[in-house]
Amino acid sequence: MDEEGLRERGSPVVVYLHGLDEEFDWWYCIDVPVTKDPLLTKDDDNSGQPIILPIKKISPVAKLNPVIYGSAGNWAVIGDDIYYAGGYLPDGLSGSIPSEKLVKHSMTQSDPAFWQIESSLNCPRMSPVVAAVGREKLCVVGGNHCTCHDRPKCGEIYDIKDKTWKYLDDDFDAFAPYDPYSEVAISVEKDEPTQIVFYSLLKGCIMFFDPTKGTISKLIEDQKDFALWSHSWDPSPEGLGDKAKIRPLGRASNNLNAVFTNDTFYWFTFDMYMYAYHVSAKTWFQSPCLIDQFTSLSYHGRPPPSPILVGLPQDGKFVVFLPEEPEPGLMMMACLKVERNLQSLQVLVELIQPLSLEETYFLPFEGKAMYTTDTLSM
Repeated sequence: MDEEGLRERGSPVVVYLHGLDEEFDWWYCIDVPVTKDPLLTKDDDNSGQPIILPIKKISPVAKLNPVIYGSAGNWAVIGDDIYYAGGYLPDGLSGSIPSEKLVKHSMTQSDPAFWQIESSLNCPRMSPVVAAVGREKLCVVGGNHCTCHDRPKCGEIYDIKDKTWKYLDDDFDAFAPYDPYSEVAISVEKDEPTQIVFYSLLKGCIMFFDPTKGTISKLIEDQKDFALWSHSWDPSPEGLGDKAKIRPLGRASNNLNAVFTNDTFYWFTFDMYMYAYHVSAKTWFQSPCLIDQFTSLSYHGRPPPSPILVGLPQDGKFVVFLPEEPEPGLMMMACLKVERNLQSLQVLVELIQPLSLEETYFLPFEGKAMYTTDTLSM
């Protein structure tokens, strides 16, 4: 089955993949074939193996110079535009200073390195959380080293049409304990408003923030088994094995944000397992190992980069991106079908798309999926 045939079976979705090389931030926009039904059935000629598409060459849609526009900012996509906010800028006296810049790159113009100043944050921030709120507003919340006089404010909403900012109501200190690069998930369920989910695997707490109202909608602090790194397990929570055997989960959860959908957190680890934590049931899940479905991957004895897991706008659908070291510029995109019940977590690799990237030393660390009109997940 070719790619066009796959597209006929579902709605096209794109993933924006953000990462770095030694000098710049880069973004790629990648088409993802999304199907309404599983691609593989018992009658398929592939005998249960994933469909392998031909290698596809892709070029970046955006390139950002962090010396000019800031390192460790954060971003969101609205329509054809990428918005990048905050971060830190080099300073000859103190080494670095928080950035107040909000810049925009339009993907309709030909130069991927062209960014324009859109506005200035009321409060300069390093490493803020940035989320699209519908198609007309942008939420910038939390971050480190805020230097403005109104520091207690946790964040602000930018109206793209009116080009105005409005402070949010909740106190900044409520957001300070959460690392925006490994303890935040932006969840947009289909037909539901955006939620920003802050979580701590050390303290076992989860905080839901509603950017449309600018308030904390729910705080959960009784998730003892969610405190993965509290060193208080005796025995280990049901659903997980010995701590020594799940070190890859520690690496994934320390370096990358989880996917949050349907009341469940998800991680994908470099040894080819998926892990999940269901909030209401207070239960961990571990999938069977998927290595047999990724036979082309080879890391020559070195730990590979952490896979990038992205939730898609269909229930149970994900994509995972796996850099194919030591081959520079090569990456594997796999489409996953995930089914979780009260007892198990099952993952089917439906499709594999090898990718050849124009920037050979690009290292991804986050992705956001969207339809052609609305951003849907991180």
